[in-house]
Amino acid sequence: MEEKTEYWTLPGATVSSTVQWLADHPTSGLITSAGAGNLSEDANIAMLGHVPSRNSFEGIVFTVARMTDGVAIKATAGAVPEQATCPTSPSGGTFGGPGEG
Repeated sequence: MEEKTEYWTLPGATVSSTVQWLADHPTSGLITSAGAGNLSEDANIAMLGHVPSRNSFEGIVFTVARMTDGVAIKATAGAVPEQATCPTSPSGGTFGGPGEG
């Protein structure tokens, strides 16, 4: 898995409003996969995933955390190179997709 991470802040925003906006406006060509549930206005942190399709292991994970005046956002984009092989889960199950923990 190749990954790239970026950070930024959004003054005056709340975690719930930022996560809802991200859920309603997925990155071009992607869909919202997880984490867009109903958050309380005083939520401290939340995660949300954008993926190309359901059950995809590639995509972007957004982590939104409350700060003194607004939120901090961490975006980690991950893609599987063509030559990569994916291991089988030790439990025999499947791994979660972006934003699914």
